[in-house]
Amino acid sequence: RGTGDLPAGVLCGERYGGRVSGSVAGRSAERIAHVAFIDAFVPRDGESVLDLVPAAFAGRLRTLAIESGDGWRVPLPFDAKEVAQVFPGELGRRYARQLGEQPLGTFTGPARLTGAADMLPHTYIRCAGHDAFEETVFATSLARANALGWRIREIDAPHDAQVFAPERLVELLEEAAAQAGRTG
Repeated sequence: RGTGDLPAGVLCGERYGGRVSGSVAGRSAERIAHVAFIDAFVPRDGESVLDLVPAAFAGRLRTLAIESGDGWRVPLPFDAKEVAQVFPGELGRRYARQLGEQPLGTFTGPARLTGAADMLPHTYIRCAGHDAFEETVFATSLARANALGWRIREIDAPHDAQVFAPERLVELLEEAAAQAGRTG
């Protein structure tokens, strides 16, 4: 189902990228063979990311924007130094330096889903090594993926599987691509 000489591919969304992937998949379904959500948000049409997270966390982000972000941007809701310690050595320091503020509108803006992506195969890759906070943040999305009948795969890694288990993540994405080849 590709366009021209370019074959249809696997669209991946990780974390907040799930919010974006759902919209892109609906607008470009003819160019996509499979959609993979990697520990990502799975909104319904009209839902925002803040609709999918625990109310206390949503409130914290809004408060940060008001108190420290001129009302429109969200400063990091956690300590970058603590994040750096999760990753090994220089990788942690480099990762922490790349973290930054995000516009509040990216959290509050509603997803606009066309329904065209519903016909595509989907895989939800759950990272099994997260902490209790991340578990609650992504619980709604995992449950929704399950209810929609998506293929659920698990990876034994913390939230950033591309850093902690890149080889296994690639295997799971190749599995999704192979499945797409069988169904597309």
